[in-house]
Amino acid sequence: MKKDKISKQTKSKIEKAQRSIQDAKRGGADVKTALEMFSSAEKCIKKGDEQGALDFISKIDTEVKLAKGKKRYEVMINNTLPTIDKAKKAGADVKAADEELDKARAVLDEGLFGEAHEHIKKARRIAEDSKRYLTTKEQIIRTAKLVDNAKRLGVDISDVAKIMMSSWDALEKRDYGVVKSLVKDAKAAINYATEHKKFADSVKEIEARVSAMRQGKIDTADLENILNDAKNALDKKNYDTVRKCVNKIKREIEKTVLQREAGLTIRTIEQFTKEAKKSGLKYQELDNLLEKASIALEAGNFSEIQAIELNAKQAVKNLKLFDALGAGDITTMDKERKESFVSWIEQEIIDYKGVLDTAREGEVDTSEIDEMISTAESAMAETNYEGAFKT
Repeated sequence: MKKDKISKQTKSKIEKAQRSIQDAKRGGADVKTALEMFSSAEKCIKKGDEQGALDFISKIDTEVKLAKGKKRYEVMINNTLPTIDKAKKAGADVKAADEELDKARAVLDEGLFGEAHEHIKKARRIAEDSKRYLTTKEQIIRTAKLVDNAKRLGVDISDVAKIMMSSWDALEKRDYGVVKSLVKDAKAAINYATEHKKFADSVKEIEARVSAMRQGKIDTADLENILNDAKNALDKKNYDTVRKCVNKIKREIEKTVLQREAGLTIRTIEQFTKEAKKSGLKYQELDNLLEKASIALEAGNFSEIQAIELNAKQAVKNLKLFDALGAGDITTMDKERKESFVSWIEQEIIDYKGVLDTAREGEVDTSEIDEMISTAESAMAETNYEGAFKT
């Protein structure tokens, strides 16, 4: 039977098989066996063996399906390789994933596509899980470093430590969602504990400053009431109130320092006025400045008092009061005036030292004035009252 004598049905099946092989080949499938079967079918046609040809054609259909299926799962294997590679580059252990792909290749050669598919899916799950395990572990480690840093700063991390232990347990269970949530909680707890320490330190610091003022014989009753409010707010973790209380105490301490400085300024002007009178100098300007300073102190206008002090010093300079005192020599003063003058200098030194103690508690740099007071004390020890006065 020649090729042109075969039935239309057989001819259609042959053409269909040929198209099927070509389609599979274009898809990248290995159609070598199918082509060999097709060649055998053509030989049967030439021999007039139509049934033999049909037998080969039916086998070609099965072979093409196998070739296409194998190609599809080979593509799946290749598509899984980047996932494994990414996990490997991240430092994850991908040995088990590689073994699953090897199994997939083996059963694929046997045409066991279902089993191959399961091995491929398992390999992908293992790789993804290994990578996620590693990245989640790194999150815990990074957070643990934050905990250590906070601990070194003296932060109470007892609550955070419990959260971190729970995160390690969740990691071992591969419960990544729980780990993520716990890491977030741990970071929040670190921030919270750090903030608490900051406010606790601020309360402790301001308490020390209030204590120093109390030891300096300064009335701190109002400040201690505010301090107690700050401590109560700290216990309740009401940090906004703590901040307000601490800042209020700082302002009051600063005000106290300024008040004492203002008081000393007024006393100095009073003494300048007194000495000007005794030296027969015009003291009216000093008297006016003294009155203005007293009014400014009553109004709490400390900046004005500082300006008045500068004006008083200029007035003293203009009156040449120091020259008058120097010309007369303190040793020539009458006993009452001399004792008053020396007593005034001694009290000025004591008062200024008290102001400086308070100023230092207010974190003011007093080094230059400390040196001047030391010079004045040395002059007094040597009965150099004029030198002490001018200092």
